[in-house]
Amino acid sequence: MRYHAPMSKQCIPSAAAWLTKHSGLELHQRQLMSELCPLLIGSLPVVNPGQRPATLCIGGAPGSGKSTLARMLAAVLSDTGHPCQLLSLDDYYLTRRERQELASQIHPLCSVRGVPGSHDLELLLKHLQQLKHDDCTELHVPRFDKATDDRMPDTVRCKVLFPLEYIVVEGWVCGAPPQHEDELAQAVNSLEAEHDSKQEWRYWVNQNLAHYDREFGRILDQRWYMKVPDWNSVVNWRTQQEQELNMAALKTAGEIKHFLAHYQRLVQHMQSSCESWADLIIKLDVSHCASI
Repeated sequence: MRYHAPMSKQCIPSAAAWLTKHSGLELHQRQLMSELCPLLIGSLPVVNPGQRPATLCIGGAPGSGKSTLARMLAAVLSDTGHPCQLLSLDDYYLTRRERQELASQIHPLCSVRGVPGSHDLELLLKHLQQLKHDDCTELHVPRFDKATDDRMPDTVRCKVLFPLEYIVVEGWVCGAPPQHEDELAQAVNSLEAEHDSKQEWRYWVNQNLAHYDREFGRILDQRWYMKVPDWNSVVNWRTQQEQELNMAALKTAGEIKHFLAHYQRLVQHMQSSCESWADLIIKLDVSHCASI
């Protein structure tokens, strides 16, 4: 597989302009991310005319900034003549009713969105196949309202400009393999200890993660991971994100910590295992600045 030679700095102004307009990052964070952009694009495989688009995923803990990075990358690629389509795993959450049915059939914790098994993976895979094979002129992408914790009745009509060169899938758990079963026995926090003492929920999540891994493995060309410095940073960054929302779903620090407890096991698993499966690791420091 051939990769782009180190790009000239022509994409830095495009990245800086996009970040200024669309991100809440501070000036020094925007500058570092802009300067990182040529290295990111240089890590992508070259797509020659007539080839299928290359597909990559960007994973990372909640609050790590993967959505901002993915959107910036897609915008800069398109601006520099490399058509790119972006999809987000968060758009494909199951409805509240569907998750409540899982909760009644499998385990009460299945009602919480976010973990593997809480997404309409079949629809996402269908859309990826359509993009991969130039099989649509537009996608009807679902929309999810985190304030009401439910899918919205209407969809986004997303026009697709073929021929695509790149498809980017952004989602916190995208790209990660499952845990070994012997790693599931020990609870990682009080939520698991108190509400999943028989390990039923975490086994169900892990089985779904294995399914995600198999299905994404058939499509993905690259897996990128945004590595956070520690778990406290995840809590602090997600708290900051919620405070910046006009209608935040999570109002208090206690609510945020409880919600994030559902993610803690897999975040820690991804942190410790990413060297073995990620094609590119983007490291974040405690001030939320990125480097490779």
